[in-house]
Amino acid sequence: MKRAARYSNPLLWLISLLVIAVMAGCGSGGGGGGSASAPSGSDGSGPISQGQIEVDLASSQPTSLKQGLVDGLAGYSGPNPTMDTANGYISALKPKSWRFSQIDIYNFVVRDYQYDSRFDTSIVINLQDIFNTKYGKPIKVATLCLPGQLSCFTSFDSLRQAWVSTLEQALIDTSALHINYFDLLAEADIGSFVNVSPDQIFLLLKDAYGLVKSHRPDAKIVGPSDSTFNASVYQNLLSNLVTDNLHLDAISWHELGNDPDVISGHVETLKSFFAMYPQICVPACPEIHINEYQGENTMFIPGPAVGWLKQLEAAKIDQANRACWGGDPGSSINYETCWYGFEGMLTPDNLSPQALYWIYKYYADLGDSRYSIQNSIPKVAAISGQLSDGRIGVLVGNYGVGSAVFRIKLNNFQNPSAGIDIYRLVNNLNQVVALPQVDLFKSLSLDAQNSTLSIDMSEVLVGEAYWVVITPL
Repeated sequence: MKRAARYSNPLLWLISLLVIAVMAGCGSGGGGGGSASAPSGSDGSGPISQGQIEVDLASSQPTSLKQGLVDGLAGYSGPNPTMDTANGYISALKPKSWRFSQIDIYNFVVRDYQYDSRFDTSIVINLQDIFNTKYGKPIKVATLCLPGQLSCFTSFDSLRQAWVSTLEQALIDTSALHINYFDLLAEADIGSFVNVSPDQIFLLLKDAYGLVKSHRPDAKIVGPSDSTFNASVYQNLLSNLVTDNLHLDAISWHELGNDPDVISGHVETLKSFFAMYPQICVPACPEIHINEYQGENTMFIPGPAVGWLKQLEAAKIDQANRACWGGDPGSSINYETCWYGFEGMLTPDNLSPQALYWIYKYYADLGDSRYSIQNSIPKVAAISGQLSDGRIGVLVGNYGVGSAVFRIKLNNFQNPSAGIDIYRLVNNLNQVVALPQVDLFKSLSLDAQNSTLSIDMSEVLVGEAYWVVITPL
């Protein structure tokens, strides 16, 4: 399987060039740490946003999000020093879900390094990807197929027969494997099937659903994993599910743009459809999975990564998996992050963290509970929680304004003072750069006033992220 083949879109490439050019004009390069940024109003980087982020230490609640990975390795054949190193880094991310289709990745995740038992990682197998591995992509129905052209079928009926036999064999082959969810389709809406109508794609979904239920009656089933959320398509899907008395345990799609703020609107629309078709919620409403997210031209940049995590949590997404990109003609990323470096967490040789890794490492350090936050600054995301040693962490990322100057206020802070350590991840312009550690940007001591601790953050540029660690004294 080669996921990257679907991303050879000239329009996406043009947008990528434009966004990177804009960020080159308003961000700063290099690794983590360093001197203070230049004032953004004087270097053409855009307007300065001002405001404050208030963290209420007396109010917290668990997050529902099972943040995870997709695919991850090429030709994994068992533990070795490189894989042990990669496992050490990825283990620190404590992934709560992992979506893939290949048995070698299953062997890494479950058999050899036991993410399922160590971190309760939810294992998701994609059935259409298994079919595409055998028959290629795109799958086409045509009057005339060339000899030996596996991806071409002379009728939909012949395609359907191949689909059923391939998936049935896959379910037999994986009968002893620990699998939490079976994901039925994989972006069937954007050309993975040619000359196959939406109604016929729904028949393939029904076939896959029936096969899973016949082999694993208690299995959880996910679908349709379209490339985007199209309201009319998803309303029609729910109508068809009700008509055919099918119950998906999770409704899924991909968010492959560059603005995470759209997620909440899509979720609200889907939930309005749940109200229109209440049978969908019997015995329980489906979970919502964004099982690939974030666009190619911002995927390595720290600030947007925080924005995506914040908006996924705010929309109460149940499970999310980062998208993988690269390796296509015209791509700004010259290797396939699906198979090397765990979607940009590590360098392609799997031996060193990149900037993106540290965002997800800090996110994992926050645990499963979140302090309530009031934030007056659009396009600046903040996530806060208590670390395992009792300190307080605040992860902040600028994912869309030229520059932000603001104050972090910790309300209901019960100690007289605190030590503050601030780490900075600058805008790396979406480049692949090893970052073995993040240097301390600033360290200071502050006194609390009336149970409030205030931390001034100046010149957080677009694309930057900061990790603020508060040690009560």
